[in-house]
Amino acid sequence: MSSFLRRLLFAVTRPFRAVVAWLRPRPGVAITLTLVALLAGTATLAAVVGGGSTARQPYKASKQDEFTYSDLRTAIKDKTVKEATLKPAELKAEIELKDGAKHAVGYAPTDETLYADLDAAGAEVDIDTSFAKRGFPWSALIFIFGLFAVIGLIIYMQRQQAKAQSGAHDQHTKKAKAQGELPAVRFSDVAGCDEAVHEAAELVEFLKAPEAYRRLGAKMPSGLMLYGPPGTGKTLLAKAVAGEAGAAFFAMSGSDFVEMYVGVGAGRVRDLFAKARAGTPAIIFIDEVDAIGAKRGGGADGGQSNREADQTLNQLLVEMDGFSGNERVLVIAATNRLDTLDPALLRPGRFSRHIHVGAPSEEGRLSILNVHAKGKPLADDVDLPQLAKVTAGSSGAELAEMLNEGAIMAARAERAVITHEDLFEGFLRVVAGPRKASAMLAAGEREAVAYHEAGHVLTAELCPTVDKTLHATINPRGQAAGFAVVGRSDRALHTAQHIHEQLIYILGGRAAEHVIYGTVSSGAANDLEKANQIARAAVEQYGLSAAVGQVVGMRSDHAMATADSEVRRIVEEAYRDSIALVEEHREQLERLSQALLAAGDIDHLEIAAAMEGSTPAARRPNLQPLPDPIPEPVAEEPEPERKPAGKLWVPGPSDVGAAIAAFRAERHKRALG
Repeated sequence: MSSFLRRLLFAVTRPFRAVVAWLRPRPGVAITLTLVALLAGTATLAAVVGGGSTARQPYKASKQDEFTYSDLRTAIKDKTVKEATLKPAELKAEIELKDGAKHAVGYAPTDETLYADLDAAGAEVDIDTSFAKRGFPWSALIFIFGLFAVIGLIIYMQRQQAKAQSGAHDQHTKKAKAQGELPAVRFSDVAGCDEAVHEAAELVEFLKAPEAYRRLGAKMPSGLMLYGPPGTGKTLLAKAVAGEAGAAFFAMSGSDFVEMYVGVGAGRVRDLFAKARAGTPAIIFIDEVDAIGAKRGGGADGGQSNREADQTLNQLLVEMDGFSGNERVLVIAATNRLDTLDPALLRPGRFSRHIHVGAPSEEGRLSILNVHAKGKPLADDVDLPQLAKVTAGSSGAELAEMLNEGAIMAARAERAVITHEDLFEGFLRVVAGPRKASAMLAAGEREAVAYHEAGHVLTAELCPTVDKTLHATINPRGQAAGFAVVGRSDRALHTAQHIHEQLIYILGGRAAEHVIYGTVSSGAANDLEKANQIARAAVEQYGLSAAVGQVVGMRSDHAMATADSEVRRIVEEAYRDSIALVEEHREQLERLSQALLAAGDIDHLEIAAAMEGSTPAARRPNLQPLPDPIPEPVAEEPEPERKPAGKLWVPGPSDVGAAIAAFRAERHKRALG
């Protein structure tokens, strides 16, 4: 019997299943039909409910028919009713009197004695039970269809959502499987970070030959944290470690673990580590780890941090604690915000080693340029060592982009080789952006820009500790109406004189405007921002202010007010010295500005010609950390007291030789005795 019911239910629901199967690849049609069914069902339900209540109302006679229910009762009492037809569906009675008059009258649904009273009065009574006028119940059928359509749509949407989640998980799994491959990058492809490569090479030996370390009881570090500015080669170094060790490489970004649903990120961490353990040796690389490794409990909502990110971080900590030390799995993470990471992530046993990957030195920049110059036809005038010297502070990504932009410039000019001019244009595009074909400058603004840039060039040439200008232009690039490119040398320490002269150079453009026009413009907004940053660092970080002294990190109102006044004093003194330099060398300023107006661009040779006859002079800064100490009076030393023979005393400056000779003679005498 149960099988029969099952087959019957299957046969009954077959049309609905066919409709759902047809609508599944057509979500737009399904949604439209569902809305139509909902509207039709609602209207039908309202009609059924409203029609039922209307049909059960007593019949009301028209104004022409004045025969009332009271008249009907009177006729029944007088036995003058010949025939009567009752229609319960309409609560109406059709009456024919013995005099031939016909009337229709309504009666109450609670009037249960009407039939008996008519029959007792001798009338022929008939009850009309026909409902043919109501027709087929289409409204009820439409309502039922709409209900089934809604139920089908809900089931369809649930299945689609489940399929989407399953597909996303499968895609994530396929991505992880595809990433578990051996990278083609080697240490020879990494340049500019030799110290980091040297530290990472030891981990490669751990992965390739762990027995040599286990014999001595050493365990492989479970994690390696690479931190430094963007574009310095952290991802490339991680790939090189995997390539040298012959390990599978699983690369994920911190944002790949974070989803809206709680628990998804933790599940992805478990899956990733499970795949890495199944394919050892393996390296798991997590880029931008600060997306999931930020300090917990530091949210903007009063200490309530992101719950999903916290669970993901907790799972990562648990997985790294689960390493037994014999597993050939290494986790490498990269970030440029090490200070924001949770301390539990950085402790020994998890990310035990921290390697700083910073901006390359001059030798490192030359190595990077040589690596990225492979396969590019360079002209004979290209001087890569010179480019490495003038690009101090540039990251490996910027140097690679400079060479790429140079190749694009050569291809645009249809040259067969890349010239030095192409590479320098690429450098300018990386630093300031592409050159603007048309500039929106009012009358006289080009001259003001020329004097401004000439002021920068002039002060840079006159300050001994400031690197000299390589290139100056008044052709707009990016958001700048003009700029000067100054050589940057690798500096680890900043002296008070260098800081002061650096401020003089930065404010040189504004000083030139002040000297020439007697007023200043908004063109020095960026210069003022840089100058104030340097001066504040000198006061609050380097301790180069006598008023603030050697104390840093003070947050009291008095200390902050003192620091603000010192920053203002330092910047104002540098501005005054800059004005003085420009006034003393106004002739050279005019030469530089005229050269800029004539050519638009000038290089270091043209700058040297315009500066002929000028001698750089050091500017003594007023940035001493403490006042010069007052020399104490030197007192005459008394004659030292003579000690008994055999003991060495501290001699005075006059008889040092005699005292040493006497001591040696006494020691020799004791040795003989």
